[in-house]
Amino acid sequence: MGCQPLDHKFWEESGKRVKSNFDGAQFVAIADVIKLEKVSVQVSHESDFRTEVERATFRVAHAFKGNLKPGDTFNVDSGISSCGRSILDDQWVPFIPGKKRQLYPKRWLIYYTPPPVIQGPGPQLPQFEITSSPLSRPANWAKYDIDLLKTMAGKWQSGISP
Repeated sequence: MGCQPLDHKFWEESGKRVKSNFDGAQFVAIADVIKLEKVSVQVSHESDFRTEVERATFRVAHAFKGNLKPGDTFNVDSGISSCGRSILDDQWVPFIPGKKRQLYPKRWLIYYTPPPVIQGPGPQLPQFEITSSPLSRPANWAKYDIDLLKTMAGKWQSGISP
C-alpha cells in the first residue's frame, strides 16, 4: 500500500509543490546517469541479509540546492525497498512506433530527500531511491520544475518566497 500512486496534488504544476519539494530536499540537482550496475548491499547492521540493488552513478549538470557543484558525482541505490524503481524501467521511456527505443533517460531531476532515521535495531530505510514520484524523474518530465527552479532556487535559499 505504501507504494500506491501519489495523489494528483503531488504532481501538479504549482510553485507551492516545487517549493515544498525544494525545502524538504538535502540537495536538488539536474544530473546525468554515467554508470548503472548491480551491487550486493547489506540491508541491516544486525544481520548478514544482503540484497541486490541497482546502483546509478550520477554526474551533476546543474545544482539548485546543497553542496554539490557541476561535475560532482553521487550514487543512488534502488531496489532496497518495494517502492524503488529501476532506471531501466519501461515506465520512463515509452515505446513510440517507428522510433528506435532509448534504453533509459540519461538526464534526471533529483530532489534528494532522505527519510528520517529509525531509532533502535533493525533495518534502516534506504537513503534515497528512484521511485515513481516527483522527487526523482527524468528531466524531460520535469520542465515546469526546472524552469521554476532556475528562476527561484537562489531566492528560496536566501529566504525569499515567490
